[in-house]
Amino acid sequence: LKAIEQALQPVAHLKKHLQDLGWALEQQEGRKKLAQQIAASTRALRHVRNLQVHSIDRDSAHRLPAYRLEDDAT
Repeated sequence: LKAIEQALQPVAHLKKHLQDLGWALEQQEGRKKLAQQIAASTRALRHVRNLQVHSIDRDSAHRLPAYRLEDDAT
């Protein structure tokens, strides 16, 4: 149960960023605030993706190269 809670922790963090983004869109406090929220949400998405990629059991999975996952522009 503890491992599941730890695995879901990044998802909860991402959920908060998405809620903040939704709040910024509703409030429309200017483009700067919205841009900051989008950037924070993007960083959170990358972080979750990287955690998922790097938490794969290396012994049971095929080893594929992770091409610049941390600085990916997509």
